[in-house]
This record gives sequence, C-alpha cells and structure tokens, in this order.
Amino acid sequence: MSDQEDWKQKYEELQQKYDILKQEYEEYQVIAKETEVLLEEENQFLQEQNSQLTKNIEKLKEDYKSYKKETDQFITNYEGKIDKEKDEKEKIKNMKLQFQRKLVEIETEQELSENQKRILESQIEDYEKKMDQALEELAIVYTDLEESKYSSQEDVQYFKTQLKDTNEELFVMKQNYQKKLEETENKYKQMINQMHNKNIQNGSNLKSPSNNNEQGIISNNNNANDISINSNSSNQSSATKSQQQNLNGFKQANCGFSKSLDLVSNLIKDLEIKMQQNQDKKKKKLLQQQQQQQDSASKSKTDKSDQQNQQDQN
Repeated sequence: MSDQEDWKQKYEELQQKYDILKQEYEEYQVIAKETEVLLEEENQFLQEQNSQLTKNIEKLKEDYKSYKKETDQFITNYEGKIDKEKDEKEKIKNMKLQFQRKLVEIETEQELSENQKRILESQIEDYEKKMDQALEELAIVYTDLEESKYSSQEDVQYFKTQLKDTNEELFVMKQNYQKKLEETENKYKQMINQMHNKNIQNGSNLKSPSNNNEQGIISNNNNANDISINSNSSNQSSATKSQQQNLNGFKQANCGFSKSLDLVSNLIKDLEIKMQQNQDKKKKKLLQQQQQQQDSASKSKTDKSDQQNQQDQN
C-alpha cells in the first residue's frame, strides 16, 4: 500500500511538473514566436545595417587607398625633406666648425693686430718725432736756400753787369779799331799813289834827245827804275806785311777776347741753369717730403680707423 501511494504521489508530482513544464513550454512558444518575430525584424535591420556597413567599408577602403597613396607621397616627400635637412644640418655643422676655426684664427689675428697696433703706435710716435726734426731741418735748409738764392742772384746780377760793361768796352774797342783800320788803309793807299806818281815822274825825267846814248841811258834808267821799283815794292810789301800782321794780331786778340766774353756768358748761363735746377730739386724734394708726411699721416689715420672698426666689429 505504501508503494502504490508512493508511486501515486510521484505520479502526481510528475503530473504537476508536466503541467508546469507544459505551461512553461506554451509560454516559451509564445515567447519564442515573439522572439522569432523580433529576431527576424532585428535580422532584417542587421542585414540592412550590414549592407550599409559593407558600403561604408568599401568606401573606407577606397578612402584608405587614397589616404595611403597621399600618405606614401607625403612620406616620400617628407623623407626627401628629411634627407635635405640632414644634408643641410651636416653643412651647417661643417660651417660651424669652419666658423669656429675662423674664430680662433681671427682671435689669433686680433692678438697679432693688437701687438702690431702697439708697434705701429710706437713707430708712429718715432715717425712724428722724426717728422718734426725733418721739418725743423727743412726750415733751416729752406732759410739757407733763400739766403743762397739771394746771394746767387746778386752774383748773377754782378756778372751780368760786368758782362754788359765788357760788351760796351768791346763795342768801343771795335769802333776804335775800325777807325784805325780805315785810317791805315787810307794812309796805305796814299803811299801807293805817291810812290806810283814818283815812278811816273822818274820815268819821264830819264828820257834823253840823243839817240846814241838813248839805249844805254834807257837801259840804265830801266835798271835803276827796276831797282827803285823793287826797293819800293819790297818796302811796300814789308809795310803791308807789318800792317797785315798788326791787323791779324788785333783780330786774334779781338777773337780771343770775344771767346772769353762768350765763355763768361756761357758760364753765367750755366750757373743760372744750375741754380734753377738746384732750386727745382730742392722744391721737388720738399714737396715729396711733404707728400710723404701727408701720406704717412693719412695712412696712420686709416690704420687707426680700420683697427677701431675691427675692434667695434669684435
């Protein structure tokens, strides 16, 4: 009895569970249908969404390709720029090293220039002292030159006066000599005329009427006339020679005196030329020294200005 009751009780329990499960199953079917409808709707929505997403994916792929292409181009350009910048950086680095070397060289040159500046300043001081001494000496030389110029001008004027007086004396001597020469020539002509007249008179007196003695007398007279003529000719030639010798001596003396005067005048001209040349040389030397002083002064000013500019730049 107890077993039947147990089975009955189990049966009832199972029946209850079955009813519950059946009810749950019916509810599940209702829910499943509702869920199926919802899932279908959701599936349709998801399919539509999937198709839209697929389109978006395709578009994104195309955009990706375009962006990738642009990105690759940009990367290529950027890499080229990077390479250029690396090269420029290397150049700048090399330039920096060069500038550093030059800076060291400039500093060394600056030290040398400062040393040279000090040396030049001391040299300029020495040059200024020497210039002052040279100017003083030039002033003394110029004073001596002026004094010698005045004395030389006085000497030249004295020689010119002496030359003028000598020329005047020579002119008077020439006139006197010309007068004496004319007087001598006139006397000589008168003597020749007188001797010629005497010879004519002697020839006429020696003629005789006797024909016998005529030839002998004529011959004797001819011999006498020849002797007298020869003696007169010899006397005349000796007088003429003496006059000619005197004339030649006077001419030689006159020529020697003229040469002496020409020599004195040439010496005076040479003296004037030499004095002028000495004056020109001294003036030229003075101008050259003044120009050198000006050049040295301008050079020292230029060096100082260059050094000052270099210091300002540093």
